[in-house]
Amino acid sequence: MIRSVRWRLIGSYVLLTVLSVALVGIVALTLVGRYVEQGERAALQATAEAIAVQAEPLLNPLRLRELRELAQTAAFLGNEEVRIFDARRNLLVMATPNSITDTYVWLSAPVALTVNGETVGAFLLSLPALQPFVEGVLPADDTRLLQMPPETVVTIVRRIEEAWGTRLVFEVGTLGELGRSLANAVPSSPTTATARTVLVPVGSPEQPLGYVELRRTSDLGTEALPTTRRALLLAGVAAAVLAALVGLVVVRGLTAPLAGLAAAAGRMGQGDLTARAPVAGGTELEQLARQFNHMAAQLESSFAHLARERDTLRRFIADASHELRTPITALKNFIELLQGPAADDAAAREEFLRESQAQIARLEWITTNLLDLSRAEAGLVELDRRPVPVADLLESAVAPFRPRALEKEIVLEVKAPTAALVLVGDRTRLELALGNLIDNALRATSAGGRVTVRAEVEATEVRLVVEDTGHGVAPEDQPHIFERFYRGANGGTGLGLAIVRSIAQAHGGRVWLDATGPTGSRFVIAIPRDA
Repeated sequence: MIRSVRWRLIGSYVLLTVLSVALVGIVALTLVGRYVEQGERAALQATAEAIAVQAEPLLNPLRLRELRELAQTAAFLGNEEVRIFDARRNLLVMATPNSITDTYVWLSAPVALTVNGETVGAFLLSLPALQPFVEGVLPADDTRLLQMPPETVVTIVRRIEEAWGTRLVFEVGTLGELGRSLANAVPSSPTTATARTVLVPVGSPEQPLGYVELRRTSDLGTEALPTTRRALLLAGVAAAVLAALVGLVVVRGLTAPLAGLAAAAGRMGQGDLTARAPVAGGTELEQLARQFNHMAAQLESSFAHLARERDTLRRFIADASHELRTPITALKNFIELLQGPAADDAAAREEFLRESQAQIARLEWITTNLLDLSRAEAGLVELDRRPVPVADLLESAVAPFRPRALEKEIVLEVKAPTAALVLVGDRTRLELALGNLIDNALRATSAGGRVTVRAEVEATEVRLVVEDTGHGVAPEDQPHIFERFYRGANGGTGLGLAIVRSIAQAHGGRVWLDATGPTGSRFVIAIPRDA
């Protein structure tokens, strides 16, 4: 099943889709990563240049305290690590963003407090002010914490910078829990963050007063790229499922005609030559189905033709056996009589010999014409095509029958065309065809009748006509008179007209019974003029 064309095509669809999505994903992740990196570096560069402008008057002369405040302010506002160096790259100040300065404490006492003559209910303190208390050392200039009762509510507000903005965390406790709560106040930086660092000179780039270095531990790429990767993975899975479904539909449309073609071929293999493949499935498959059906039709026609030829051969053998049996039987009887009672009778011997000679002539006629007819129908006759004057052809065909016509008192005439007419063909075989027609006409015509042989010219063919004033052809015999061994009511061997038809067809022409009636028949042989 897996090795079938259907599943191979579906697998190809899915594989192509997965590879396409993977390629697009790789390109997209690369572009997104580069875009994030370029954006972060551009922002860092702009911020560092701005800090460098502000730091220039603080480096000459050096004002370290103000320089430290500048670094702390820049680190707090930009959420970046700020370092300021002198001209020799010696570190002067450094400030980090995620420090205790991002944590504030909101104190809310249960009773109103009076500090330095003022009533204070709640107030905010930043961790730098509370750091001595956390370390166990009381601040020297702020006695407010000493006046707070133990049940004072303490709310710790922590500001955490993330890739998508600032997040506030509120933790509520009592004053006794302040130290333990503040121990977790400083958030740790994610270990998977990506560090970006830029260094810009302060003052003239040729002779700088110092340098400003910004270092940002960015989570934007860390957060964005895995999200994009997951989105592309889900898109790949969805695309693969969709490709499989589309592949099933498309492949079904492709394999259904092939299955029909295989079924038709199987039926033909079992002997059903009428089987045909359905014509469907697109141009190529439809063309294949049409070619298969054409081949099947040709095979069916060929087998039908072979069947007809087989039946014809059977009839030929039966008819030939019947035709040959009569003269052979007569000759056998004559020989037995000559060897027996008629051995001493001179008159009987002469009559039997004369009849035997006639039967031998009949055998010769049958065998010769059967051989010629079989060769002609099999296409084995090679015609000796030459220009033949039609007038000479007609006279040559009629000449052997004039004594017979004179004996039977039948007028045998030739009406040759007035103009010189030339026909290209095998003269000997054309004379044989005309001779068979003339022989049949003389046999069908009584004494005092007429047999006329003429030529007629049409646009593309020459027609050789033999007509008589005999008894005609019976209506029931007319459809079969050109079939070999068909003998109608008038007798005969049934070979003459079959030979005429074969000769006409060998010349690319035709023959037909043009008219018949109680007063005669008209047979026409039409030969193309450009044959």
